[in-house]
Amino acid sequence: MTEISEAYGEDAVCCVASKKSNVCNRRFKNTEELSREILASMFDMAPKIRVVVMCSHGKRFQEAPEFIGDVMKMMSRVAPDSRMKLQMYFDEIHHYANERNPGGRRVRSLIEDACESELVEKVYGYTATPNAVWGDGMWESIEIDNVNYNDENYVGISDLNWVKCPSASLPAQFAATVYDEHPRVFGHMARVFVPGYRERDTHYAVRDTLQEKDPEIVVVVLNGENKRVYYYENPEDCEYEPKSVELIPEGMEEVCDTIARIITNLNLLERPIVWTGNICVSMGQTLAHETVGSFTSVLINTHAMDASALYQLLGRATGRYLGWGIDMYPTVYSPIEVKNVCEELESAAKKLAQDFSGKEVTQDMYSSWCPTAYPQKRIKSPPPPHEVIVVDELFKSFEDAKEFLKTKETEMRTKPRIGKKTSIFEVDGYKLTSRLTPKNIAKSTDRITEDKLASIAPGMCLSAKKGNAYLILPVYETTESSPENEKYHVRYIHFE
Repeated sequence: MTEISEAYGEDAVCCVASKKSNVCNRRFKNTEELSREILASMFDMAPKIRVVVMCSHGKRFQEAPEFIGDVMKMMSRVAPDSRMKLQMYFDEIHHYANERNPGGRRVRSLIEDACESELVEKVYGYTATPNAVWGDGMWESIEIDNVNYNDENYVGISDLNWVKCPSASLPAQFAATVYDEHPRVFGHMARVFVPGYRERDTHYAVRDTLQEKDPEIVVVVLNGENKRVYYYENPEDCEYEPKSVELIPEGMEEVCDTIARIITNLNLLERPIVWTGNICVSMGQTLAHETVGSFTSVLINTHAMDASALYQLLGRATGRYLGWGIDMYPTVYSPIEVKNVCEELESAAKKLAQDFSGKEVTQDMYSSWCPTAYPQKRIKSPPPPHEVIVVDELFKSFEDAKEFLKTKETEMRTKPRIGKKTSIFEVDGYKLTSRLTPKNIAKSTDRITEDKLASIAPGMCLSAKKGNAYLILPVYETTESSPENEKYHVRYIHFE
């Protein structure tokens, strides 16, 4: 953010964040507030906005299509010679545009619509593991941006030292075995990365197991409910609960800055330090810090996970830290399969950057470079000839929409499987659908109006190959419509 602000000016950069932060001077709680500010800036009633930064999570991706649609409408009213074009950047695109992940299809539709708009100059995605990005249609071939490859001071997967270890059923058991067989791993000033599984209990089990073996060990736990440093001020206090300090950032600190500041303030730099967690310590997260030092060891218990997720996890031990005066690379303790998979993926990432800059790459080309990580190439067959039919008429009730679809069974080549348990649910009396909005984060303001309906891509939530042949959406005329006045929109696939 500092570099962006220096390049464009602090007033030209804004962020959307529900919580207060010193990372950005112009902060908006939601995209509605931001849209009003952009409109005001177009009439010189507020400083011009050049860069918008949003966190990558479900809520923001849920808001993004409508927000970007609003921005495009505003831009379309500007004279062409005065109009700036949009550039869109998606970090960790392999995760957020993955059709297997919640919201992945929505992100893909957003990108597809953007690529077709004359108001968008280009869409960029960033990832070290692109396998999940490829798909049908425009996703079959991906252009690699011109990259100035630079590995100066960089420690990669191939630079790490490896010790083969049999896996255990749980990360804490694996950590205990490594401690017993290789006690120097957790010695004086050791810096050890011991990721757990997704379950938070495994993070606390790593903490408890290692601090029982040596109360001198400091444990940094990073998960969705808890980001704290745990330590014993005096080793003889180990029969009690450890002390802890919450990792609360100050100013524009990143997580690694906050950890380094607290560890330093507590005078714990001379102790062995362990980091654990899972989602919060995986992709995109920098944990090492020049003050604390880089990792000396990494313990990866199992290779039985998605290859991309495994590589992203081990990537926390890599980075540009040779300039810190460090002359010893981390040692990885893991099953041998972890080494094979991660070295393949790193080699493939380098090949993309060095040999295919500015060129088109297919999934078959990529997977051929990493056969261990992706042993089965995805066999692509085109979907059968079809057309998406968007019905103009809005039906008065869900039952009417269902009856209409029953008349289209031959065209859809399927019978509508609509029972009592449908995707339609209520929030504050308003009807919504889980096909577009997950129940656990849904708000009444997420309801679809006729204006919103027009911005939903025709093929959203439909698939000619996967059997999703129809979609029913509850729609309100405006945001002022009462909860009981919903109507129902239908779209379906007509197979030729």
